[in-house]
Amino acid sequence: MPSVRRPKEVTLPWYPAPASVPPGLHAGEFCLRPLRATAVQLDHDAVIASREDLLVSSGGRWPAEGFSLADNLADLERHEREHQERAPFPFTVMNPQKTR
Repeated sequence: MPSVRRPKEVTLPWYPAPASVPPGLHAGEFCLRPLRATAVQLDHDAVIASREDLLVSSGGRWPAEGFSLADNLADLERHEREHQERAPFPFTVMNPQKTR
């Protein structure tokens, strides 16, 4: 019988366990929303457009040369799971129309 992978228990001392997972924030000229796999193309475009800055902030580790849409989808699926599992809460900043 295959083993079932269960999410690991994550304790965030700064975020109380009974509190709800943040759904996002809409604030006039921008909105914050959880990273979602459904935004793969928009996110990939943003990653590629800012690749040099991201490489500097990641110590040259991310995004790798040839970072593909499929690579980005895998990253976004992981981030979406992290958000649902209350691990880190990865968000993206978008315009109010959620087109950039």
